[in-house]
Amino acid sequence: MILKPREDRNTSVATLERLMAHPAATRHDIVRLREQIDAIIKGDLSESKAAIEMDTHWGHSPNHIIIHDLRIELDGLVAQIDHLMINRLLDVWVLESKRLANGIKVEENGECLTFIGRFPKAIDSPIEQNRRHITMLDRLFSSGAIPLPKRLGFTIKPKLRNLVLIAEGRITRPKTPVAGIESLIRTDQLYAHIQRVNDSGNALEIAKLIGQDILLALGQNIVSLHRGIEFDWERRFGLNDTKAPQPRATPVVPPPAAAAAEPMVVAKPRPPADHCEDCQAGISSGVKSYCRKNAPRFDNRILCMGCQAKRTRTAA
Repeated sequence: MILKPREDRNTSVATLERLMAHPAATRHDIVRLREQIDAIIKGDLSESKAAIEMDTHWGHSPNHIIIHDLRIELDGLVAQIDHLMINRLLDVWVLESKRLANGIKVEENGECLTFIGRFPKAIDSPIEQNRRHITMLDRLFSSGAIPLPKRLGFTIKPKLRNLVLIAEGRITRPKTPVAGIESLIRTDQLYAHIQRVNDSGNALEIAKLIGQDILLALGQNIVSLHRGIEFDWERRFGLNDTKAPQPRATPVVPPPAAAAAEPMVVAKPRPPADHCEDCQAGISSGVKSYCRKNAPRFDNRILCMGCQAKRTRTAA
């Protein structure tokens, strides 16, 4: 029974891809964003493969509960658990998913390596990483935050089991035993591994078998403690809106003050040809010629002889 499905990473990938086109993103920012996208996609592929194995074999069984992407907080510490599966015997399988295309090698001192080409590269031990998750879960169950079933007045304590799933690549184990090395398996061997563990179990453990309703309630209580988180990728990469170059403000030029209204001058219509420009009387071509020769005297106007005389008297 799947109580909590896997969370969608598409929103984070879309946000990171959008930030790659941010106007303030430098070449270094774009490289870091691309690396983050690749890490999310690779992690999603490994978790998806493990989830398919679990959901296929136990997803419809009322005797098992499955929880994906569980994030719990306790005393200031955080555990991000990829997968959790619990059966009616209170076997709690804590699963960590890894995708290491070039495989993983465990040295005799417990150090873990992967490879870039033929060159080894040290990585954090996924065995120890998952062991920390188990420690937090154990403290959570012991704290009483999650009610545990009882029988004959005694609390039935869950049995926590460590399992690291390698989605790709070869697992190279040391010749000498290393603590926890048995928890490192290929993802496609998950079902066979758990079946072998179940077959080798103590028959007396059947006495602590709990009901399906109790198992469901236990799983629901665990899911209720999930504390999801939304990544603020903009702030993490320093590419929020305040970092974007702001467009230059275009200076606002006030409109010119309205010019004082000037009196409208209505031009007098020019008279017809061969007429005085003052009285409109007809004039001869000789009078016109005289006016043109004495233009300054008559203000460049064509006047009849009467109007010429008036102007002459006025000027005198």
